[in-house]
Amino acid sequence: MELENGATVFRENVPWGVLRVESLGGDDEIPEIDPVVSPVEANSTCVVVAVVHPEIGTVEIAFGGLDTPRQPVEIFDGVIEVLSGVVEVADLVGDDFCHRLSVPVPRTRLRISVDDPNMAQSVAIVVSEPVAA
Repeated sequence: MELENGATVFRENVPWGVLRVESLGGDDEIPEIDPVVSPVEANSTCVVVAVVHPEIGTVEIAFGGLDTPRQPVEIFDGVIEVLSGVVEVADLVGDDFCHRLSVPVPRTRLRISVDDPNMAQSVAIVVSEPVAA
């Protein structure tokens, strides 16, 4: 992992081409994703993103606050429950890589953008407090 522009950046081979962003200790099922239908699926504690398979290349993942450089196509803007104050950014089952990162509030707004919604090789995850309703 390294820091770039205030964001944590890591490069990973992502098995099955699915990146998971999940509340540590979240009790919802991991959402099922069909990349042909949508590049992202979510529930109250987890977001999964379709990315390139390892045979094609590595995926660059940037995770941070509002200063995090974004990718051209925003595919998710929503809130997840993070009661533990920690999210995992990992492969689908967490066997190949798993990064645990602190977030500021139990209800965390995530904005996820990618370079290409059909074959994402760069993913930006921007974390902030949710906007009051």
